[in-house]
Amino acid sequence: MALLTDHPDPGLLWQHRRRHSYTALWAAILQTACLITLGVNDPQVIAALTPLITPTYMLWGTVIIAYIANCAVEAYIDRRPK
Repeated sequence: MALLTDHPDPGLLWQHRRRHSYTALWAAILQTACLITLGVNDPQVIAALTPLITPTYMLWGTVIIAYIANCAVEAYIDRRPK
């Protein structure tokens, strides 16, 4: 953990991760709104985009879960007996 604590601004890495996860969350929300709009206008578009939809949600979910997992690991490391 010396890499994080010896850095002049140890919170910088977490700020970047936090922004990245929030961007992924809002991108997923925006994609959902766009897909609903497209699906209302033409249901065939959704069928054509099906191979693309699942991987994008999986990637965004992975980014968000990775951020939560990193926070949990950091909290565990800070609380464990030394």
